[in-house]
Amino acid sequence: MNLQLFTKWYAKYLIFGICCLILLIIPLIRGPWFGTDVFFFSRLAENPSFYDSLSFGGRDAIYEYGTSLVLSIYPSVMIEILPFILGILSFLVFRQILKNLYEEERIVNISLLLLVLSPTFIYLFSFTNKYFISMFLVLCSFYFLTTKQYKWFSIIILAVMPIFNIFIGILSIILMIIYLITIKKEKNIFFWSFILLFLIYILGIIYLIWNYEINLEFLMNNKRNLELLKDIFYDLGNNFGLGIFLSILAMIGVVTNWEKKYSNLFLFWATSILIIFSLFIPEAIVLLNIIVILFAARGLIVLMDLKWSDRQYKKYIVFLILSGLVFSSVSQINNLTEIQPTQEVLEGIYFLKAVSPGTVFTDSSRGIWMNYAGKENIIDENYLFAPDVEERYNDINKVYLSRNFDEIKGILDKYSVDYIWIDQEMKENIAIYYTIQKHLTGFMIKME
Repeated sequence: MNLQLFTKWYAKYLIFGICCLILLIIPLIRGPWFGTDVFFFSRLAENPSFYDSLSFGGRDAIYEYGTSLVLSIYPSVMIEILPFILGILSFLVFRQILKNLYEEERIVNISLLLLVLSPTFIYLFSFTNKYFISMFLVLCSFYFLTTKQYKWFSIIILAVMPIFNIFIGILSIILMIIYLITIKKEKNIFFWSFILLFLIYILGIIYLIWNYEINLEFLMNNKRNLELLKDIFYDLGNNFGLGIFLSILAMIGVVTNWEKKYSNLFLFWATSILIIFSLFIPEAIVLLNIIVILFAARGLIVLMDLKWSDRQYKKYIVFLILSGLVFSSVSQINNLTEIQPTQEVLEGIYFLKAVSPGTVFTDSSRGIWMNYAGKENIIDENYLFAPDVEERYNDINKVYLSRNFDEIKGILDKYSVDYIWIDQEMKENIAIYYTIQKHLTGFMIKME
């Protein structure tokens, strides 16, 4: 691989074309209706309210409404085209940021190529999810901060970030403060504005925790049961995350630039902070991916510029790493084409929409689908500020593990369950299917 290719006049157009192609693959193969976020935001876009009568059987709607408000302009169309549009715009904004930071053209183009090949970028902008608008806004905010004019737009954007994703907002403010201290070396009105904005964020979170039910112990215990490395690295089974080969290049970039760490304090501090936060919240990985890409671009350049004693060995190593980068991209695309709901499950959701109102018992990962179908659920993935989370979670697990019909029926009666949703994937993992099948065959909606 000749790195001089990235200095050619057509390199940026070629990379832009690759970006468009990658972001179009999933929408063309799957369409927009998969995962859970699209169903959640679509429902809120069509019926915004401060009270959600369907989630957890009824709860205060303490949600981040920004994405739904944007989609509400024309839900059916925006859901299909907005991720692609913002993906392209994010690519262009990131390019402008790189041009503001680096004079070397090949670093800019290599970083852009690594961006479009990263599993996180493909995930964010291939379909409607809770991160894609926030990521675009963060890039816009950082772009304005790196320009001589319109810096106030950076603060304005982050001021509205809580309605889109409050955790990304908090992390972004922290990164902006670090940037102003380490790169700009200034504590002017912009610096103190970010400090004030950060304090407002924290006060807002304290207000919500103080006034609404939240079980932090349950949330933390539930998180500790997860595999931390799996949460960070996409290749270990997460929905999105850092590519292992991308991380290897980044480590090479870190090691080879360690002597210059004092001139790159922003990148080193940002990386350290985001790695720590990524162990607890997935939003940190979204931002960490950008920082890792910057180091990975440096790592690839160092790798290619080294004078190897054995040129064949050099070509083999570089080919292996580049193949790994492409493999992660292809793997992410393949995983997104197979993500739930399948066509059969989607048909079941629309069928459920047509039956009488009621409460549906199902796994928390299916709860948002039940809400989209106009039915109440017992539990879903929006645990934060939801009522009786731990009790409901424990009851659900009791039903899953029990083969005692009376115990199961007692819990179902407790929540006034009218329907039971069991699809093929669930049927392979839970005991309730076999117990209820003997007693209440007509009581459930069963997807084959």
